Amino acid sequence: MENIDMSIYEAVGMAWIIFTSALASVAIIYLAFVGLKVVIHKEQEARDNDVPVEVKQMFKIAR
Repeated sequence: MENIDMSIYEAVGMAWIIFTSALASVAIIYLAFVGLKVVIHKEQEARDNDVPVEVKQMFKIAR
């Protein structure tokens, strides 16, 4: 095996790349969940808008 010597600048650079990659991955996952939540919420609103007001009032009274 070769003896690999790494300067402090290379080590810091590699750590920075790993850190920013992990941060970007977390951000992408977060945005995917937020986007999914928005899509689901809009579908729920669309279904609620299809229901007549009388039916909504009946459900409010039933609660």
